[in-house]
Amino acid sequence: MLSTQIKAVEPPSLRPRTGTVTRIMAGLVVTAIISSSCQTTGSEPPPPPPDRTFTVEVPLVEPLPETEELVSLQGIRVSLAPRAFEVGQSPYCEYREVVPSMRSLLSLDVSVPPDGASRETHAEYEEVRYQRPVVTQNSVDFLTTITNQMDRVFRGSGSVFQFAIGGRQVASDNVNYQAFQNAIVTPGSETQVNIRGPGLNSLSHDSTLAINIFDIVAAVDEAGNVTQRENAEWLFRVIREEREVTVPGDRRTVWIPHQRAQGISEGSLIPCIGGTRS
Repeated sequence: MLSTQIKAVEPPSLRPRTGTVTRIMAGLVVTAIISSSCQTTGSEPPPPPPDRTFTVEVPLVEPLPETEELVSLQGIRVSLAPRAFEVGQSPYCEYREVVPSMRSLLSLDVSVPPDGASRETHAEYEEVRYQRPVVTQNSVDFLTTITNQMDRVFRGSGSVFQFAIGGRQVASDNVNYQAFQNAIVTPGSETQVNIRGPGLNSLSHDSTLAINIFDIVAAVDEAGNVTQRENAEWLFRVIREEREVTVPGDRRTVWIPHQRAQGISEGSLIPCIGGTRS
């Protein structure tokens, strides 16, 4: 009698290989990140940058009590009035580099550089721009009025200006008062010319500025020859008044060449260095 032996056949293993599990889990993670990133679209934009308060020193030039703005000579009257300083604007910026997150990279949700820029040559920055108040003049300027009371033509040639701060003479190029030297005023009329005085850097707070004009033509004979020259002096007090100005910030994204971006200190306020806007 024949005997039959039956062997049980084991089913193939249902346990997945280790490499397969790793690939499945990685795919699930990427899918979850991308899905999460897609769900964040339409989020609220960042709040506007805060306002910033700046302090600007504005010089004030006032005549001393013993000084008259109008000086009367024999045949000429000369007045010297300081021009008010104007406060303008100069752009200053804060910069923070924009570094794409891993989520943005995986979801391809990254900024595209504008034409003329690339991530190989430029860095992406958030720029907050403020219009900082600044004094637009760098010198003390005066409006000079010349009134001719003579019967002959007045000519300013030959006159010399001298400036002194706190009793010490300050060098000045004659180009600063050349308009006075070139002045020609007919009898009974007047003219106005601008005079540039010392630079602001040479004037400290609460300093005294003296202005002398030497050899002003005061009399002329019938032949047109100068018969008399006179001098005039004005004394002014220069102070610096602090003013606070609050300005809003303007946020934008710019692309800056790597070479120019090397000098940026993040969070510091510096003169805007410019860049290509997105």
